[in-house]
Amino acid sequence: MMVRTVVVDEGPTAVFQVEGELDRTTAGEFRRELLAALDTHGPDVTLDLSRVSFMDCAGLGVLAFACREASRVGGRARRATPG
Repeated sequence: MMVRTVVVDEGPTAVFQVEGELDRTTAGEFRRELLAALDTHGPDVTLDLSRVSFMDCAGLGVLAFACREASRVGGRARRATPG
């Protein structure tokens, strides 16, 4: 399976929309795209995971990495709240 990401720049925070499966086969790609988004859009990112159909421990590891990396560069990673 695959993961698809779209970054929507909404002012000071980029919304990183993730769709598909986030697992050991897609975690590396997701991590690279996340790093690129932090470089391009700044240190604050919101992760919209509402279209993720499956996530394993590798996916959770990338989410933990996102929080650490955003914090390291002076920002923060958040999960979008549905609704």
